[in-house]
Amino acid sequence: MEEDQNSDYSITLPDLGSKDVRFLRAIAAVNESYATPNEKVDAPATTGRIRKVSGLDDKEVQHRLKRSKKVANLIEVYDAPVYEGGQLGPKSAELTAAGEQALDQITSGDLGHDLASPEDLSQVEDELIEIRETLTAIEESSTGALDEDVAENLEALKRMMVTFQRAFEEMGVDLDQHRPDTD
Repeated sequence: MEEDQNSDYSITLPDLGSKDVRFLRAIAAVNESYATPNEKVDAPATTGRIRKVSGLDDKEVQHRLKRSKKVANLIEVYDAPVYEGGQLGPKSAELTAAGEQALDQITSGDLGHDLASPEDLSQVEDELIEIRETLTAIEESSTGALDEDVAENLEALKRMMVTFQRAFEEMGVDLDQHRPDTD
């Protein structure tokens, strides 16, 4: 990956999932929204605010704050303050310079060498066209997704059932008496 000419560092993005990105975006959004943090909390992005903005549950937020190696170098986590009476306040977090750069890259779509090449995109597009054509053929087929051999076997079975039904009727067998109840 090429180094950013405007920074002293270069980052390699970890394999971030959508929840990781929501987590990072929530931290950035909360810290931008609150100009002055609570004097007892080092950053405005507290666990509760991150949870509310990101839509992640408490376990998901705590995991990313405590143990996630994916976001470890992208955030700075501050310990919970201790209030009068020994009550713990919330932990808080902010993006590191690497975290801000990662979020900028994710937001702008500039993810470096990990993006698909034009040839890859063309191949995926061709495969998508082929899939659409196959689905259209299935939808338009009287047998749906069944292959021709199975469809022919089912049609032959249906013809045999009609033949047997007619034969039993000619012999005077009441087929309704032999049908299972389908309640």
